Amino acid sequence: ESVPRDFGTSFDLVESEIMREVQELPFALEHMMFYHQQKSMHLSLSYDCCWTEEEVQNFQLVFRRWLGQTRFNLHLHFTHLECWLERFNSLTIIAVVDSAAQRELLRWNHQLNELLRSHDIPVLVQREDQMPFHMTVLGIYLGKEF
Repeated sequence: ESVPRDFGTSFDLVESEIMREVQELPFALEHMMFYHQQKSMHLSLSYDCCWTEEEVQNFQLVFRRWLGQTRFNLHLHFTHLECWLERFNSLTIIAVVDSAAQRELLRWNHQLNELLRSHDIPVLVQREDQMPFHMTVLGIYLGKEF
C-alpha cells in the first residue's frame, strides 16, 4: 500500500525545510545535533510498554484478532505542526490530525484497551495523557547521545 504522491511530497518538503532551518540555528561548538528522520510514515494508535513476556504474547494474539474484526474507514487530514519537548535534550516535530480523526482514533484506542483489560493485559498510560494522534516528521537531539 503506497502513500498518495501529493502527501508523500508534502511530507518530504516539510521535513527538508525543517532540517534546513534547524541547521541554521546558532549553537555552541560543544553541542552536537542528531536528527532522527522517519524511515516510513506511520501513525500510532497506542503506545504500550512495561509488560511481561507473557503479556506481550497475549497482546499480540488479542491485537491480531481485534485488527481482523475492526473495520477502519478514516480519512486523515493533518491540520498543523507542533514541536514537543520529549526529554531534556530531545525535540519532536509532529503533524497533528484534525479533531474528527482525533475522536475516531481515540474511540478505536478505547475499544482496544477494553479488550486488552478483558484479557488481563494492563493499560498503564491512557492515550489522553499522551501526545495527540500525529505523524512524526522529525526528531532532533542535542548532546552526544540520544
